[in-house]
Amino acid sequence: MNQLQLLITRLAYQADKKLLTEGEESYYRLDISAHETAVLPQIPKKIIHKRIKLFDSLGRYLITASLIFAMIFGVTNFAAYTKILLSDLQKSLPQKEFLQGSVLTFDPWTIEPKKQQYQEKPLTALEEVTLKPNDGIMPLQMAVASYENRLRIPAIDVNVPMMQPELGLEALKSNDWNELEKEIQDSLLQGAVLYPGTAAPGTKGNTFITGHSSNVFWEPSPYNTLFALLPKIKEGDDIYVTYNQTEYHYKVTSKREVSPKDVGILAQGNGYNLTLMTCTPVGTNLKRLVVSAVLQTD
Repeated sequence: MNQLQLLITRLAYQADKKLLTEGEESYYRLDISAHETAVLPQIPKKIIHKRIKLFDSLGRYLITASLIFAMIFGVTNFAAYTKILLSDLQKSLPQKEFLQGSVLTFDPWTIEPKKQQYQEKPLTALEEVTLKPNDGIMPLQMAVASYENRLRIPAIDVNVPMMQPELGLEALKSNDWNELEKEIQDSLLQGAVLYPGTAAPGTKGNTFITGHSSNVFWEPSPYNTLFALLPKIKEGDDIYVTYNQTEYHYKVTSKREVSPKDVGILAQGNGYNLTLMTCTPVGTNLKRLVVSAVLQTD
């Protein structure tokens, strides 16, 4: 009897051990057979639903914010990018030669150039003028200088007034940077700005001129897109600066992008240089586009 009880006890022990071992393996093993069931931790459905809602809300927020930003950016910089688009469209149109005595017009529906003939009006007797060698009149070949200071860049269709902030130099001397910034920003609404403290056009040093490439719509000005096409300027292009009724001719030598914190572009040097600056990319103030030019002596 004792031996039978001992045998039953041993069998029960082995059975318990086997069940315990299989239970542990079913929890930890990765290669569980089809008839075995793995004991894995379960994530409550409420937590799963909350996470799905969170990601869905975050996605909608990002999409909405992106659309609002794109709309504001588009409205604010509509004029600048329209100017760039029209410039590209004009260059893409086929260049055609037209006979003398014709007028070039564009059909707004087809954007195709058309030629219209016109008749020259003959001079009347009072309008006819004949110069003789000894009549005391010498024909003069000279260009009439503008009475105001101006900046002219034919390659990008710029011909605007050049402003000098009245109090800008005083603010610069007194290190009043807030007043200097205000003076420059107010002047930018009236044209290009000759930066206070830099060389006058035609003199030794660095003549530094800045202008808007785009600006906020709540500050309306015909000069908000003054330098929108400045990125299209090329080496060798002409720049004309009229200052104190004298026109100075510069040629572009280079262009580059710099950090807004780079004050080295204001350095004067010993040459006869001109620097143009605007914000880039158009509609942002991430960087500054700097165009360098040199005075011509012709």
